[in-house]
Amino acid sequence: MPLTTKIHHDAETYVGLWTVTETQEQLKKNLDLSESEEKTLLNFSQKKAMEWLAGRNLIKSLMHDDVPHKLAIIKNASGKPYIEHSDACVSISHSHEKVATIVSSNHLVGIDIQRISPKIDKIAHKFLSPKELHQAESSSSPLLAKHMYWGAKECAFKCYGLGSVIFIDHILLDPIGNISEKGRFTGKFMKNGLLLQFVFFYSIQDNYVLVYALSTQ
Repeated sequence: MPLTTKIHHDAETYVGLWTVTETQEQLKKNLDLSESEEKTLLNFSQKKAMEWLAGRNLIKSLMHDDVPHKLAIIKNASGKPYIEHSDACVSISHSHEKVATIVSSNHLVGIDIQRISPKIDKIAHKFLSPKELHQAESSSSPLLAKHMYWGAKECAFKCYGLGSVIFIDHILLDPIGNISEKGRFTGKFMKNGLLLQFVFFYSIQDNYVLVYALSTQ
């Protein structure tokens, strides 16, 4: 898997972005899959199977010596992934041939990767509040700002990990400021008395927007 980006954010947090060029069999070779995982894989479409395998390969690569002897990723009832027998927090995202992951032992984290497309203009009102939509439209690149905001809300949703989130009401984002190739902005998640504060980091490359979130609590 050709590594596009590797970010050593801090001593306990790693971000990876890969371009998947391998076959399914090549991706499987690096993973010691259990019988139940092999059966799960058979139920996936070709695309879903490639994403599933690629995400696990990337996580294994990022964790280095901290990876359990047998890497097993399980999900809660809402689909949030966990690494079995590890305290690390993990998040995975896919878009076309790209797979992105983040692994951290000291932050609640989430990640999102998207191919840039003007189609987002038609749905922005569904996930952005009127204030956020104005912030995006007033930025130096409204199209990129909408992708960053969507990515940030996806990240916050993944960090929460319990489902039933209304993006407009529960995830509130601050202005991005001047958009460059890399940057950061802030936001928060609020629901039923729970408050999570986030810093969102973004990068733009090869017609993709990568966003990852770190909790600041």
